[in-house]
Amino acid sequence: MRSLALAAFAAAALVSAAAAGGSGSAPEPKGLWTGPIPGYTPSTLKGAAVIDVAAAGSLVDHGGAVFIDVTEPDHKPAALPPTALWRPQHRSIPGAVWFPGAAPGDLPPMQEDVLKKRVETLTGGDKAKPVVAFCHPTAGGAGTWASGS
Repeated sequence: MRSLALAAFAAAALVSAAAAGGSGSAPEPKGLWTGPIPGYTPSTLKGAAVIDVAAAGSLVDHGGAVFIDVTEPDHKPAALPPTALWRPQHRSIPGAVWFPGAAPGDLPPMQEDVLKKRVETLTGGDKAKPVVAFCHPTAGGAGTWASGS
C-alpha cells in the first residue's frame, strides 16, 4: 500500500512539492493568494509547513493526516467531437478527499464555510492533526499552497 500511495503522490504532486523552496520558488504572499494558480510553491507559509514528497510519504505511512486534493476537474477536450463519449478520471492519493475548486484563496463565503466545516469533520476538530493540501502537476503548485493559506 505504501508504494502505491507514494507513487500516486509522486505522480500527483512532484512538480509542486519539488519546487517548494527550490529553484523558482515563489515568495510568500501577504495574506491569501488571489493571483493566477499555475506557479511555484513558496519555501514558507505563515501558519503552515511546506513539505516535500518524502515528508508526505511519511505522513501516508504513519496515518493520521488528512490529504486534500484541490485539483480542478478535467474538462472535455475541445478537439473531442460533441457526440464522442468522454469519461474523465480523477486519480489521486488513496484516501485523499477531493475538493475541486478549493484552490483559490478568495473563495466565496458559502464555499469557504463548506470547506472549513468539511475539514473540521475530517480532522474530528483536532487542530493539531496534519492537513496536507496538494494538486496535480498540471494544475500548478500555487493552487496547493493558496488553499493551505
